[in-house]
Amino acid sequence: MAFKVILISKAMLVSSTHSKAELIGKFVDLTLITPFKWPYYVEEELKPPGSFKHIKVRTTLEGKNHLHFYWGIEKIIKDINPDIVHIDEEPFSLVTGQILRICKKLNIKTLCFTWENLFRNYPFPFNHLKQYVLNNIDYVIAGNEEAVEIVKKKGYNKNISVIPQFGIDTTTFYPRAIKKYTVCPDFKLSVGFVGRVIEEKGIQTVINAMKNLPSVHLTIIGTGPYQTELQKILKRNHIENQVKFLGGVSSTDVAEHIASFDTLILPSLTGKKWKEQFGRVLPEAMACKVAVIGSSSGEIPNVIGNAGLVFEEGNVAECKKCINSLLNSETLHTYQEKGYQRALAYYTQESIVDQTIKVYKEIV
Repeated sequence: MAFKVILISKAMLVSSTHSKAELIGKFVDLTLITPFKWPYYVEEELKPPGSFKHIKVRTTLEGKNHLHFYWGIEKIIKDINPDIVHIDEEPFSLVTGQILRICKKLNIKTLCFTWENLFRNYPFPFNHLKQYVLNNIDYVIAGNEEAVEIVKKKGYNKNISVIPQFGIDTTTFYPRAIKKYTVCPDFKLSVGFVGRVIEEKGIQTVINAMKNLPSVHLTIIGTGPYQTELQKILKRNHIENQVKFLGGVSSTDVAEHIASFDTLILPSLTGKKWKEQFGRVLPEAMACKVAVIGSSSGEIPNVIGNAGLVFEEGNVAECKKCINSLLNSETLHTYQEKGYQRALAYYTQESIVDQTIKVYKEIV
């Protein structure tokens, strides 16, 4: 008989991540718990669960990543009586402490997830909360190698594995023979960016690099407060016709857009409080046979490996050199194929789930 797992994850409210639960449910008796909705996610209809149960629970402080918590969750956990509760949240998040406290009382094994790759001393109460979690959690899954070192510095010395939070759903992200979206034929190279439109994402580096590259077009998918500033840079560089802002789109439609690009770029900038923790959009693009370019911030170079191009973060000249090199069709096709093979080898949802199931078996 399969052991029981509760997976608590606000991130699984979109179809591109929901598929992870479907795969996990083939190996364990899984109940997925999510909020009813989450601000900033584009609302979309999810497929009815096949291999798992999905319970939506009321939350307080909805939209606050590290401050929200669930109502009535203790009764749900008691009724299900799982072997493991997988808390898909950071150790310093209020909801992690909430669920861990309940599970300790009920003698249920727990694990949590961390992306955090910068060492920080948190103010009260988050410093005490994180220490409580690391002292009492049974297992930690880290999204990158640097995150392992961070929790060890905080005194965690128990079980830990490096597994990205989500793999690529290859039924959504795959090469398209017929592309749904096309860029104006006046441009030779179609570049895409997908993510939050904020200064730390470094889109300004790309826009400045595109000056004097009239055959390159950039499509920006996402929303954020930095768009006004980017439009000023476009105007200053006289390249308004080379950039299009699409705003937010559903996670399934994102795949169609990504597959229509020649290359996708992730030009993130490291700040005092943040650096790129993984760059999920990179393997998504690779799986669509789209060449990738990334900055040197955080985990980006490790994700790309030798299957794409990396430039020093914030370096406009290096960024321009990378973009310019992909104007050569042979070079472009080489990186499209290398990226595709890397995505299939390391970043599919199946691969991530296989590793996660091994962790579950280790815990029970």
